[in-house]
Amino acid sequence: MAAGLHPSFALAHINRSNAFGLVDDLMEPFRPQIDLLVRELTDQGVNEVTSEVKRTLAGVLTTDMMSDRGAAPVFVCMERLAFSIAQCFAKEAQHLDLPGRMLPLAR
Repeated sequence: MAAGLHPSFALAHINRSNAFGLVDDLMEPFRPQIDLLVRELTDQGVNEVTSEVKRTLAGVLTTDMMSDRGAAPVFVCMERLAFSIAQCFAKEAQHLDLPGRMLPLAR
């Protein structure tokens, strides 16, 4: 919403009962990072969502990812993506600011 986008105006996650379809669309480039972390946790025998596991998962937001603009925390990359979509809709830009790879997680 800070980028001037309405969260229900989705690109691919179109469902009348989903008020946050655009949010679901915007999270897709970041999904592999969470999937990898969940896989690592399950490989370590974690099979319950505890407070500690929630902290670990939330920590992904502060992990750096690479982009054309250099390394930045995931939450900054999410903001950049949202603003770049708004700029594309407004015909002020032609390319999305998509994140690259996540830098190794420090554990």
